[in-house]
Amino acid sequence: MSNLLHISNKVRNGMVVGAASSIEVGAQTVKALIFSLGSGIPANENVGITDQVLLAEHLSSYGSDGFEDSATTGSLSANAFADIAAIANGAPAFFRLVDANNEVCMQGTCGVANAHMLVSLPEYIQGGMSKITSLNLSVPATSPAAV
Repeated sequence: MSNLLHISNKVRNGMVVGAASSIEVGAQTVKALIFSLGSGIPANENVGITDQVLLAEHLSSYGSDGFEDSATTGSLSANAFADIAAIANGAPAFFRLVDANNEVCMQGTCGVANAHMLVSLPEYIQGGMSKITSLNLSVPATSPAAV
């Protein structure tokens, strides 16, 4: 069996739109929760939080509509999450995206660089500003050029 799998732009865009739609279906506001490292980043989004501290809870300013509808490029950018005051002290290490059904649907790394979600500060201070500067979901198209 070949180890090459090619995904067309059409399928890629459908995957991205489908992911966004599943996050946005429901009545609740889409949220981004930012946590400190504690004893480590949980293995996946289904593992419970133990000693990791919730540093900030950002609500999507668009309610249940958490993403820009720009899937023609195979990428969805999170809508503006409201800037908020941090609720605890610590360094941001990972985030969880909570969908419009109030279920955790995504987890990734968080920091000021080289992370899935970029934030404005390397260290949070309770009452200080927490700002998400970038959160992007991308699927590459791998179709070979037409011959």
